[in-house]
Amino acid sequence: HLEGSQPRPGLHQGNRILVKSLSLDPGQSLEPHPEGPQRLRSDPGPPTESPNQRPSPLKRTPGPKPQVPPKPSYLQMPRMPPQPEPIP
Repeated sequence: HLEGSQPRPGLHQGNRILVKSLSLDPGQSLEPHPEGPQRLRSDPGPPTESPNQRPSPLKRTPGPKPQVPPKPSYLQMPRMPPQPEPIP
């Protein structure tokens, strides 16, 4: 019976620890919150992007294909006239 009552106080202590950690989280988050978004976009932005940039090149490889059609139509227009000339 005594052992069964011991886990209960243990849980109480765990709850108190959680409360303290929760109180520290919001307290700390309030300070970094204003600087958090700015630093994440400026300081950690480049470092976090470096690992993300590795997978992004894979996405960029297919990117050039879509970029080819959107190429300036002005260049395509002048190219079209020269093409019909060499054909005949």
